[in-house]
Amino acid sequence: MSTTNVLGVKAPESSTVYIVACPSTDYWSLLKTDDKGNDKITGLRLAVNEDYWRGNPYSACQSKLSANYAPTIAITKKLHAIGFSQAIWTFEESLLESGATNLFFVVQNKAEKELVTHPLDHSILPGVVRDSILSLAKQVDPSIKISERPFKIPEFIQRHNDGSILEVFVSGTGALLGPVETLRIREKDYHLDMTPERGQFGTKMLELLRAIQYGEVEHKFSKVIT
Repeated sequence: MSTTNVLGVKAPESSTVYIVACPSTDYWSLLKTDDKGNDKITGLRLAVNEDYWRGNPYSACQSKLSANYAPTIAITKKLHAIGFSQAIWTFEESLLESGATNLFFVVQNKAEKELVTHPLDHSILPGVVRDSILSLAKQVDPSIKISERPFKIPEFIQRHNDGSILEVFVSGTGALLGPVETLRIREKDYHLDMTPERGQFGTKMLELLRAIQYGEVEHKFSKVIT
């Protein structure tokens, strides 16, 4: 933050960097217990918002600025009231990212699976976990195709209708990785199959990320201190 002794809009002549570190629990409570006492992983409910552009290629959304987040609080509060976790922001029908996380799609093409996320074109935040997922994707599934490209609403609807969307998940520093169960687009809910067979990539990726974080496996991403 700026510590320049002036009231006005100008580049700071002096500043102070604050780093706050604290432990945290899971960002979302996705583990539910049914009537029989069995634990079940549930997915997130997200709603696509086309009425407000948070990010676009000419914006500052590649930086974690409070100005990018404060205007979205009222929208997110309204979504919470009707049972949704976050909004998914769009630009020209491209599904960019959600309120606090990056967004991933795993789709089945004719010859291969494809992992899709929006490119770093200033419309989204270049998340650390996003980068980790892209770096580790081949380790989880050596045959998967990795694509940083726009994934637009018409493609999502078409692929949902023909069954070629295998899974959707979000990633973030606090959230790590969360599966998506429902996407609301233009007042219609699109439900995603949460069976283990279709969600294998996200599950394996989450297991690998946690194993690296806790030093259970050796990796260049982490250093075990004893």
